[in-house]
Amino acid sequence: MPTHRIRLDAHRHAAFLAEQRKDPITKEPLQDGAEIVICANEKIAFIAGNWLGACPICNCSETLSYIPKNNFPELLGRRNQSQPILPSVLQPHKARLQNKSLWLAITIFVVLLAGLFFFCCIVAFLLAPYINEILNSNFTLNNFFLITKL
Repeated sequence: MPTHRIRLDAHRHAAFLAEQRKDPITKEPLQDGAEIVICANEKIAFIAGNWLGACPICNCSETLSYIPKNNFPELLGRRNQSQPILPSVLQPHKARLQNKSLWLAITIFVVLLAGLFFFCCIVAFLLAPYINEILNSNFTLNNFFLITKL
């Protein structure tokens, strides 16, 4: 489907411009002369440069060739003005990759820590008879070095 772009005109779109709407992604005001794209499902206006082929809210690729007339302020770029919409088209992979990398690093650390613990337990179990013998005798490091040199 072709992307319909609308160039805002102060005379033709005076009511639309009077509402001082903003692009939900960048929070840039939609001004006279700006080229916009309107999502066909959500009826939200985006600056054309921010449209990457699909709506970041509903993932719809269809656009309107006109500015619909309505009395709903949440439509046409007025939804949740306090926080920008994180466009799912622009940054999902980066966020997911960072999240996965962090969890992978934590998992590797925990597995290595558990492996070290079990290795120490096995070594202690195997060396227990020798450790008891060493502790019960008058064993010194000098005796150990003499034994190994023989």
